[in-house]
Amino acid sequence: MTAPRSILSRELLPASVAIFTTVAIVAFEGLAVTAALPDLTAELGQVHLLPWVITAFLLASGVTTAIAGSFIDSVGTSTVFRWATFAFAASSLAAAAASSMPMLVATRVFQGAAGGAIISVGVGAVALVYPSHLVGRAFAANSNVWGILGFAGPAIAAVLLQVGSWRWIFLLMVPISAVALIAGWRTLPGPVEPTPLRVDWAAVGLLVVTFGALLAAVSNFSTFSVLFAAVAILSGIVLWRRMARGRSSLLDPRFVGEYPYRQLALVVSLTLVAMIGLSSYLPVYVRGARGGSAAAAAWSVLWLTIGWTAAANISGRITDRVSEREVLRVAAIGGIPAIAAAWAAVSFSAPLPVVYACYFAMGMSVGAVTNSAFQMVRLAVVDRLAGRATSAHAFLRTVGMSVGAGLAGGVILATVAASVGDISSVREALAGGEAELAGATASALAHGFSIAHGVSLVTMIVAALMARNLARGPSHGTSG
Repeated sequence: MTAPRSILSRELLPASVAIFTTVAIVAFEGLAVTAALPDLTAELGQVHLLPWVITAFLLASGVTTAIAGSFIDSVGTSTVFRWATFAFAASSLAAAAASSMPMLVATRVFQGAAGGAIISVGVGAVALVYPSHLVGRAFAANSNVWGILGFAGPAIAAVLLQVGSWRWIFLLMVPISAVALIAGWRTLPGPVEPTPLRVDWAAVGLLVVTFGALLAAVSNFSTFSVLFAAVAILSGIVLWRRMARGRSSLLDPRFVGEYPYRQLALVVSLTLVAMIGLSSYLPVYVRGARGGSAAAAAWSVLWLTIGWTAAANISGRITDRVSEREVLRVAAIGGIPAIAAAWAAVSFSAPLPVVYACYFAMGMSVGAVTNSAFQMVRLAVVDRLAGRATSAHAFLRTVGMSVGAGLAGGVILATVAASVGDISSVREALAGGEAELAGATASALAHGFSIAHGVSLVTMIVAALMARNLARGPSHGTSG
């Protein structure tokens, strides 16, 4: 039988439509909600919870991603997909009705849990549906969806913010979820080798404590940060020992601690820490520090996404001729000058198009890094373990995004607190309040955003060094 030549071949088309529609759900959520951060903060207040609008979603998403691997291997992607999509639609309705920042953060937890399962379905299905020679292109197509939503998401968000409110962004996720559910109801695969489903809830609890304490430590710098960090370390040690002794099926330790999975996860996670947090707060910077409109703030999330999409497509094709390790190494090193240029542009208040160009370059780096790393993970593991391997990698990738968002938010808010004494003034700057207070806060926001770039640059240097060492290492992985 002739092998399919394209991810859109007749035999693969139904599954491709389902997979890429599920990716569209989470892609729209991430871009549109980030674009709406200035407006929802201006309306709901309680600025100290601003980082948690993003990190609460990512925390729940990460935990669910870790659990979802076992569900996918046991009951198949189709069952997980159906439940997750229903839950995502329901939680989106709840988020749209939120009347306070704590209520919004709570609904984001449930939305994130469903989103994590959807991410796992998309990644796991790619690993199971496509032959090895099409895996790179399938992951690139996933990034294409992000790119399309990169154009459509900010445009839709800008329109909704102009004619309605940020609540309509959450409401719009409901029909998108319905489309995804219709497309994927009967097309995604069942389990490769059905196994009894066992969830180690003790390990899940330890994971929640570890992950949550880590985010609390970096999201709001205070005297409690050291305490939260200590809790995260102790809980993480207990969790790792439980997994290493085979007492937990939450995350297979082979795909967390062995070569090449550990190194790949660290390079990708650090790259995401360095770049995603900055991108998450770019709309806040544009609106609060540079006086941009709601539409300008919404469109600012576009540029990193375009770069990510372009690089993912390029790397997905050139790995037919260039090794994935070489692509990873070059892309990680390229992230250093990209962040350095963005740091300079922000520090010297360069025109916004210059800032956006720097973010496009950052997106090129992160797109090539994430795509080549996913290819390396998939090619290193056999089919029957693909769900666990890719879910573990996706989980650690989510950790990177979460820590990046929390860290950038923590640095920015700590700088504002040190400069003006009250971070609630951020609400005034975003809402266009009293001029003197808003002006001082705008300067503090700009300074905090600049410092966050410096932190990200150091992080990216570490990621590049690790990628360089990985490129020199032996070529082997878990195959059985």
